[in-house]
Amino acid sequence: MTSFLRLITVGICVLAGTAARAEGAGGRECAGLDYSCEELVRLGFTYPYAREPDSYLFVNGVAYPYVETTERLLDDSVIRLPDATEMSVRALLSAFGLESQIDRSLTAVIGYGSNPALAQLQRKFSEAAFHGPAVIPVMKGRLRDYDIVWSPFFGFYYGAMPSTITTSPGTDVEIWVTWLDEDTIRRMNQTEGTGEHYAFGWLRDVQVTLDGPDPKQMLVYVSCYGALTVDGSVLALDAVPATGRSARAVDSAGALRAVLPTLGWQGSVFDLLHANVTSPSERAGRTEKVKSLGKLTQDPNFHPSIACRSGKDAGRGQS
Repeated sequence: MTSFLRLITVGICVLAGTAARAEGAGGRECAGLDYSCEELVRLGFTYPYAREPDSYLFVNGVAYPYVETTERLLDDSVIRLPDATEMSVRALLSAFGLESQIDRSLTAVIGYGSNPALAQLQRKFSEAAFHGPAVIPVMKGRLRDYDIVWSPFFGFYYGAMPSTITTSPGTDVEIWVTWLDEDTIRRMNQTEGTGEHYAFGWLRDVQVTLDGPDPKQMLVYVSCYGALTVDGSVLALDAVPATGRSARAVDSAGALRAVLPTLGWQGSVFDLLHANVTSPSERAGRTEKVKSLGKLTQDPNFHPSIACRSGKDAGRGQS
């Protein structure tokens, strides 16, 4: 089988698997979502999900590792196919009839929680959720004087707490950049609850090292609820590598365990996650209780285009 035919086969298998899952999901809905409660609890426990080892090109649900990057991530940069054959991105997109994607205008958007994960991009840009081609360079990098920490509110479908970015002098943290166009930014904003749960805007004048092109400025999501702070300690994501970290790093279960006293919750973390995914209204009530644990920090480098709406504080100069 030629490299091209292998490539087509892989793509067909991925699409078939996605279609089969969507077809069978209806009978296992949890709180009206196309997931079973078991799946949602697992998502809550495993956030922020497994990342690829290195930078990759996301094409309609499939990840192709970059082996050589130029200033043109969708043109003469080179990716690796599943059979280890190397191919230019232009040739790959042309093979799939996606030539229109090559010359799109792209903007760097920082991903730090679940958005760099292949599985999360597959969920957000599935055929059912996003009508059109999803071609996204996902580039690995490091950001100086910031950290990735838990934020005190409960995610709208998986019931656990998500993350946010916050200033942290002396910390060097792993980030990823998703290069998005207008359509994919619009879809990403929908999934992030922009204006309600996250402010969205420009991060400027920061020290960043990144695979591929060096963006002059980057867009970023900043939680309206601030950084989860318990007994005076900010809690960071242990799944996100960092050096010089001053915050205490914990996993999703550890972050949830830390807020149990504030909730007055007598059960286990599993019980809390299960209760959150099965009752959206009660989950919202618990967010009202834990949001008092949020610490908002001034960040003069963050300039929101979409600020948090009334009652939230991650507007201009907050992170």
